[in-house]
Amino acid sequence: MGMMEQIVNLIVSSIGVFLYVVFIGTVKSLLSTFDVQRDQFDNKLDSIRAFMEYRKLPSSIQAKLIDYFTYVFETRNTLNESVVLQELPPYIRQEVVMYMNRDIIAKVPIFQGLEEQFIASIVLKLRPRVGLPQSFVLRKGDIGREMFIITKGSVEVVSEPDEKGERKVFVELGEGSFFGEIALLNNATRNASIRCKDYCDLWVFTKSDFKDAFEKFPEQIQQQIMDIAKQRDQKK
Repeated sequence: MGMMEQIVNLIVSSIGVFLYVVFIGTVKSLLSTFDVQRDQFDNKLDSIRAFMEYRKLPSSIQAKLIDYFTYVFETRNTLNESVVLQELPPYIRQEVVMYMNRDIIAKVPIFQGLEEQFIASIVLKLRPRVGLPQSFVLRKGDIGREMFIITKGSVEVVSEPDEKGERKVFVELGEGSFFGEIALLNNATRNASIRCKDYCDLWVFTKSDFKDAFEKFPEQIQQQIMDIAKQRDQKK
């Protein structure tokens, strides 16, 4: 083996060792970060349990709270995205938000055919919310202050309970569907109860945001929402 070949082999081996060390270091860093996040979550759960014990909450409610926080921890990025986004200039924030939510935006019928700038202004105002299985997002007769868009999971539009306490399911809504818009449009109370069939990730659009959107694009968005809502109601 010549001198040059030995030098090449030495360089290749050194690079291999260096990359291995970098890889191991990265893995350790990720595991360490996860351990820190897990410790923070465990501490948070301990605080929640202490609170529930202090308030003597029923075991059924305690289970729901633990279930909720566990689901959020396991499915959501622990990084506070809203803080990061607020630090960005508006034009970059809009681009980032549109990219982050591109898949669900493509599934939401009311966004189809609308200007990207308008969609971005809406998405920037949406607030995330988690719904647990069989929990009610809204109930018939409630005052309508919010509209919801399903980004994950499904909900059921149900009747009031009969004499046996059972509810009839009128229709099931999945990803990309929206509900709660009628009460906002007509300043009325909710005309149906809606509960989560499984774990649901929702976008929430408030009445004030809704009003602001209508002032900017009154005919375009309102007609689109009403047409889709009418088609949905015909399926009940």
